[in-house]
Amino acid sequence: MNKSILLICGHKNIENITARGLRKWRSWSSLKKSTGAAGERDWVWDKLLPFLRDRLIAKGYQIFITDAIYHEETFNRDYDLCLALHYDVSGTDSRCIASKPRQTINPPFINPEASLLSDQFLSCWTSIYPNRTGITLRQDRITEGMTDYYAWDYIKENTPSVIIEHGNNNCDFDHDKMHNHPDLIADADIEAIEKFFAPLPSQPSEAGDDVALKEYKEFIEKLIEVSRPEPDKKTLPELLGRVESLRIVADNHKNFVKKVAEAIKCSSEEESAVLGALQELLASVSADFWEIKKKKLLEFEASELLIAFITKILKRK
Repeated sequence: MNKSILLICGHKNIENITARGLRKWRSWSSLKKSTGAAGERDWVWDKLLPFLRDRLIAKGYQIFITDAIYHEETFNRDYDLCLALHYDVSGTDSRCIASKPRQTINPPFINPEASLLSDQFLSCWTSIYPNRTGITLRQDRITEGMTDYYAWDYIKENTPSVIIEHGNNNCDFDHDKMHNHPDLIADADIEAIEKFFAPLPSQPSEAGDDVALKEYKEFIEKLIEVSRPEPDKKTLPELLGRVESLRIVADNHKNFVKKVAEAIKCSSEEESAVLGALQELLASVSADFWEIKKKKLLEFEASELLIAFITKILKRK
């Protein structure tokens, strides 16, 4: 079956919003006034969406388009991806931003599996969109309005979801790209979508698997050695044997991430937190250590290595 994508036009028809579909604590009367930045919803609806719709359909995707309010026939189903389309306005600096729904809200907007997939799309988009458009990535500017976006109330929990601020309309550079080259903006989004849905590479031979597993075990062993205090060395979990048996005994990717979190004493088992802890750990290790221990490991980013290994486990399920 073709992949299904829901595209939400930010702020479109927001004046007609009601309490339907919203969490009880939302103020739908206040949301009625949330008409967005000047020209934002018209830009999304009239300029960006036609390119996205037509080019994605031509590539074989099932495309669903909705405005900013609840429609039962639209939101009473799962999608392979949901994108809420916006642009930003304030100051004059160039910026693009993207965020997934916050996981710490109770109950969560989306389940852990959908949240992980949302992270994977964010990784694709943030690596592609700024480079293709020239618009500056500013993930430090993520707001509560993005992580707690009201439309996250509407989507079903299995749907990976991301809100995108494509640029700053007050910035001359961003404004030119968005209004005069919406096809470029759409193509950058589409390239990220294509990368997100790209099939996994063919599996290596068993010998190749053994080499990759050995390298990963050595990587984790070094992380453990440089991260734990000397007195604790004997009491921390020994990860190497666990990693070797993961292909057989791991229930799912969360079990694997949990084991890595335990090994490096990460307080959270959220994948994004574990990746962050790995990256911080790498940053704290001197280049001399890695030169001596394993030069080849310097070719990898911690996050890429972890995601690749999780993907390999999932592929075998």
